[in-house]
Amino acid sequence: MTNPAAPPSDSPSGFEVGGPAWTRWLWIPVILALAGFAAWWMTHPEELPSSSETLTAPAKAGQTVYVGVTSDNDLDGSRELHVREVTFTEQTRGAVDVIALICHDGSINITADPGHFCDSVEEAEGSTLDLGGGDQLVISVTAESSQLVTLEEVTLSYREGLQWGSQPIGPRVVIDVRG
Repeated sequence: MTNPAAPPSDSPSGFEVGGPAWTRWLWIPVILALAGFAAWWMTHPEELPSSSETLTAPAKAGQTVYVGVTSDNDLDGSRELHVREVTFTEQTRGAVDVIALICHDGSINITADPGHFCDSVEEAEGSTLDLGGGDQLVISVTAESSQLVTLEEVTLSYREGLQWGSQPIGPRVVIDVRG
């Protein structure tokens, strides 16, 4: 028994693929569009709670005052943020120390001692902030002279899962330091 001969082919390799050659490149724009959307999504997490209100606190010169910037009432659910950096847009006249802290399992409005209201307090940068899960972003301000310390904007740079961002958080904070 003999096998019939294969029909002749115009393809140099003798193998037919089908369709014009340009259709093989159509997947490239699709992949680029998906990669672009993924990059946009990774850098645009849900907005952080912020407010146009002003929170005012009194303090004595040389005294450290702690002001709560976030509240669990601002969120519907819990968000775990890995804090990279906290920056301040501040207006001052003299030497002022401003530090961002995290109050774990507690809440502060304005106080001179956060230990009474928080299970633990740690520096925010490099820590995890569980917004809506009992943690609170707190700002400590120490000024050595009488002045008005204004934090126009507190900006939080963070990672949340696969997303990362840098967004304003909380209200405007004004500390009235008296001698």
